[in-house]
Amino acid sequence: MGERDVTLILVTFVIILILMPFISAAPPPQKNVNINTGLEVEFTEIDFIENGQFHLFNAHVFNISTGLEVTNSTTTCKFSLFDNTGFHLINEVVMTYELDAEDWDYNVTGGNFTRNGIYSALIHCFTAEIGGFVSFNLEVTETGFEDKQPEIIYAVLLILMFLLDLLVIFIIIRLEVENPKDEKGNFIGITLKKYGRIVLIGISYGLILITLNLMNAAALNLSGATQFAGIIGGIFLAMLSVAWIWTLSIIIWIALVIWDDGKIVKEIRARLEEMENVV
Repeated sequence: MGERDVTLILVTFVIILILMPFISAAPPPQKNVNINTGLEVEFTEIDFIENGQFHLFNAHVFNISTGLEVTNSTTTCKFSLFDNTGFHLINEVVMTYELDAEDWDYNVTGGNFTRNGIYSALIHCFTAEIGGFVSFNLEVTETGFEDKQPEIIYAVLLILMFLLDLLVIFIIIRLEVENPKDEKGNFIGITLKKYGRIVLIGISYGLILITLNLMNAAALNLSGATQFAGIIGGIFLAMLSVAWIWTLSIIIWIALVIWDDGKIVKEIRARLEEMENVV
């Protein structure tokens, strides 16, 4: 593989990183509404909850066949909650039926909302014959409102890293590859720029790893982007595991270039001595 091929691979890889999407919309609540019988669970939707604060979840339940609201005389509702790591915080706890409001309530204490991130909740209602559920996501933040600051920080850092990657690749392309030659094709000197080029090619691998790691962190921490964390994280770990091979290859490459330059220096000296003897 030639040096230009290596440069082309680096350019292509960085372009793929830039074009890779890592933000998407959060999934809508899931309900069992594609059937003609059963229970339909409606809840008060909430997108954000303040870290450490309690929240009262409530739900109204209707018979899909009749459209009529049901009560606790025939129906039981249970509540489950998972944190942003998938840990089961609350597991199938029976909700309280409020006769005045004709709904089911469950008060989740603030101690369950101590980790910022995306949580998942499930409300499952059932009678002796039929049932229904609703599942939905909510996000715990420091303020209880959508926090745009992390998105801005990650966006700025990623843009800076992409620009740095492209700058390094641009310099690699511009640096000289071979030693200078005269009109007859004989080497007339040694250029150190090619060593800088090889070093930059080695550094570019590390920069790509940093970019991938930053993208993975963004995918893990930003709303709606966690589905990309596995892909990006997998690429990062795969590249990290073979980083030593890349480093060793760069060292061997430099050693071979030094060896070739040594032979060129001897060749130039031999020509100079030959010219002196002629004179």
